[in-house]
Amino acid sequence: MNEQTRAMVAALAALGNDLPGVIEGLRAGTLGVAGQHEFAALLIELGEQLDDHADDQARAPRATSTTSDRFCRHGVPQDGAMTDIDADAVIAKLGLRPLPVEGGLFVQTWRSDNNPAPAGTATYAAFTRDPDSFSAMHRLAVDEIWHFYLGDPVDLLVLHPDGTHSTPRLGSDVLGGQHPQLTVPAGHWFGASLAPGGTFALFGNTLAPGFHSGLYEGGERDSLVESWPDAEERIRALTRPGADLVMPSGL
Repeated sequence: MNEQTRAMVAALAALGNDLPGVIEGLRAGTLGVAGQHEFAALLIELGEQLDDHADDQARAPRATSTTSDRFCRHGVPQDGAMTDIDADAVIAKLGLRPLPVEGGLFVQTWRSDNNPAPAGTATYAAFTRDPDSFSAMHRLAVDEIWHFYLGDPVDLLVLHPDGTHSTPRLGSDVLGGQHPQLTVPAGHWFGASLAPGGTFALFGNTLAPGFHSGLYEGGERDSLVESWPDAEERIRALTRPGADLVMPSGL
């Protein structure tokens, strides 16, 4: 906030302090003609100052943007960046909670039926700036579709059966090569984390047939490194030594 804006805010705040007394005086008939003219003149003066302030802001160069400037309709940041306060609000609003074994935050938003192996499921998921907030290497017995919603990009590591690997980036910059939606094929080992420099990402996962604990198989670091040595650095970053590899039942 610059000095001009600070002065404008202070003047408006002072006006707000006087306003209840003016309203009460008008209601009671105790505010005289001179007082009414005086307050009207103040309103006009402040209105003109606020109009000038808006014009100055419109003319000012905007090489960089503040956090609030980055937000477009529906509260989604135009440049994909999220503040900690924004992340906390999103997490609370959606009811996200820690995902066992795999990592990150999640909440199931749709389950086709109450069968132990549902026909389809969908979840919200998120990563935060917490160093342990990532999806550990695992594989599923069905395809999984990833959807990007808001925040910073997400980097996936996908290990292919032929010994190669790929590193697709989930994000909103389509022209820059990011994927708003991508599918990890069944039987492929994979993990994911925020792209370097990121602090928060909200995304989603859809499975049909739907997710249940029996579909999940956690990846063991040494075994994966042995089979995909070219991806060793990322495999190590996306595994937790000594952690559980079996998803608890009931998810």
